[in-house]
Amino acid sequence: MREIFLQPIGYLAGVEGIAPSEETFTGEAPEHEIMVFAGVSDAKLQRMLTEIRRNGIRKVEHKAILTPTNVHWNTIELYEELEQERQAMEAAAREREHVDVKERSDL
Repeated sequence: MREIFLQPIGYLAGVEGIAPSEETFTGEAPEHEIMVFAGVSDAKLQRMLTEIRRNGIRKVEHKAILTPTNVHWNTIELYEELEQERQAMEAAAREREHVDVKERSDL
C-alpha cells in the first residue's frame, strides 16, 4: 500500500493525462486513512454520505473530492492538507464552545 503514497491522486483516480510518479516513498505512513471521491455529482455524494452515516459505517475523518487543485497532489500532500483542515475545524469548534460557555455564564 505504501507504494501509492507518492502517486498523484488524479493518477490513482484514473484521470487521463496524469502520469504516475517514479518516486519511492520512504517516510511514515499517514496516521489516518483518506477517502477520495472522484466523478461523483454533488447530489450523489450527499446521498452516499447520508447512507454511510445511516448504516453506521465507521467514520473516515479525512475525506476529499478530487478537484483541479488537488488532482496533481500525492497522497501525503492531500493528507497533510486534510489534517490541517481537521485541526482548524476542531480549534474553531473549541472556540465556539468556549464562547457559548462564557455567554451562558454571563446570563
